[in-house]
Amino acid sequence: MDVRLRGVAPENVRHLERRAEELTEKTGVKWTRNDYVKLLIGEDFNKPLEIYKQNKFDVACDNVSQTLEEQSKVMNEFIAVQQKILTLMLYGEDE
Repeated sequence: MDVRLRGVAPENVRHLERRAEELTEKTGVKWTRNDYVKLLIGEDFNKPLEIYKQNKFDVACDNVSQTLEEQSKVMNEFIAVQQKILTLMLYGEDE
């Protein structure tokens, strides 16, 4: 599919062409103005999905972080109780 540019300011067209040339230099693959415009359209189309995925990822990371904090607290309580049990078993009284 070719994208036809009509009514676009010449400086904007030159910017698109320069950007395509930069991509060609950076990637070693020939980029045309048309390829670059299609890339921009595709990125714009996928942006809401990317934002949604990022938000879901952030929520998942927060949930994991909270779970790890809770597990750490429980583990510390468990260690403290085990130490008390050992102290009672060894000395017959709590320190």
